[in-house]
Formats: sequence, C-alpha cells, structure tokens
Amino acid sequence: MIRRAKEPAMDQSDRGDLARRWADLERQRDWTRRELERRTGNVFSAIQSIAVQTLTDDQPIEQVREQFLDRLHALARAYSALDHAHGMGALLEDIVRGELDRFADATEIEGPPITLAPTAVQPLTLMMHELASDSVRHGALSVPSGKISVQWTIEDDSTFRLSWTERSSLRQHRGLAATEGGTLLDKISSACGMHGHAEYSPWGLKYDIEAPLTAIGASRQHR
Repeated sequence: MIRRAKEPAMDQSDRGDLARRWADLERQRDWTRRELERRTGNVFSAIQSIAVQTLTDDQPIEQVREQFLDRLHALARAYSALDHAHGMGALLEDIVRGELDRFADATEIEGPPITLAPTAVQPLTLMMHELASDSVRHGALSVPSGKISVQWTIEDDSTFRLSWTERSSLRQHRGLAATEGGTLLDKISSACGMHGHAEYSPWGLKYDIEAPLTAIGASRQHR
C-alpha cells in the first residue's frame, strides 16, 4: 500500500501571500479588460470619423474607396506601432518614417528622439498620412524633383513643434483648405489639443504643428 505524503500545511504568512497574489491577478485582469474596452472604443470612433470625412457625394466612388482604405491602413499602422511597444507609446521618428517610407529618397527627417504617449500616436500618424497623401496628389511628391523635409523639436521643455516643408518646381499648390484632407487635418489637430497652420510659398507647402507637451505626452529619449 502506497501512502501519499502529507502536503505541508500553509501558515498564516503563506495564506496572506497567496491572497495578495490573487488580488494582483484580479487587478491586472480588470485593467486589461478596461484597456481593451478603451482601445476598441477608440478604434470605432476613429473609423467613424474617417468614414464621415471620406464618404462624400462630390467624389468618384473609386477615389473615395481608395482614400478610405488608405486611411484605414494608416490607422492600422498606428495601432501596430502601439502593439509593438506594448501599448506604452511609440517613437515619433518611427511614425514619420512609417508614413514616408515609400518616398525615402525624396525626404529628409530630423529631430530629437521623442516618445509619444499612446493617445498621440493615432492622430499624428493620421496627420502625417494626410500630408503625404496631399503631397502625392497636389504637392512636391507629385513631381520627380520634389523634396520634403520633416523636422521637430521641443522648446523650453514645454512646447512641441513639427514642421513639414515641401520644395518642388511647382509654382502653385492647391490649398489644403480646399481639400477634405485639409479638413481632416484641422479636425484631428483641434480634437487633440494641437494647432496646425499652413503657409504657401512659390516652392510649396509648409505645414507647422504646435502643441503643449501635455497634449501629446511626449518625453525625450536620451541617446
């Protein structure tokens, strides 16, 4: 007859430790559920906003379809960047390069390493996408010689500034205000506590984004 060894009895301290671990697991589960609900709500809100802005009656259906899918892909890239960083934000440089990767030979990107808060990743991704799309249709990226410079900085440890500058042989640029992409830029920037401003020169568009650091939750990354 085989006798099973008695399992050692838990003392008060073991039971207390087990209870604490169980409580930690419960808190982690609740946080995960709330975070999933928040992200799902954000995705649906973003898709709704994109749909309302894109699905208009004054454009050919094929153009509307292409723009809608392109914006959804940009949104997917934003969430992919967040997932890659385990929801802790994303590097601004990765966001900018991700939207301009197809035009690497025509772009210059410069700025200090900055990590964006999760809430700023989606709007800045969509803004970079809209600027690039507008440039392909109407600006510097519509001609072989066109160039784009994207530069950013943090001033006085309180203000974030990003400049999108286009240069090309074009002598006129259809104003962003005249495009639905420009309207979407305005809506995104105002909804997120940023300020976007467009200027036009004989060489092309210059679009500046300014925001308090609190609006984008940015933090410097030391090299």
